[in-house]
Amino acid sequence: MWKSKKEEKLSPSMAVIMGIVVTVEIMIAGGMILNIDFRSVDVIALLLAFVVLYFAVVAILTDK
Repeated sequence: MWKSKKEEKLSPSMAVIMGIVVTVEIMIAGGMILNIDFRSVDVIALLLAFVVLYFAVVAILTDK
């Protein structure tokens, strides 16, 4: 009936973008739920952004 399409992997750059979006969503949701001030949210967001960036670079470098 339908021809099945070959499933493609996400490109590394798209994975980085999606990781950043998820990080921002987690930061905003955490700030809303925990009702914390924006200065500490900025620190948490910065740390999570560096973690996402680190794992993205590792994933790009190890992907063959």
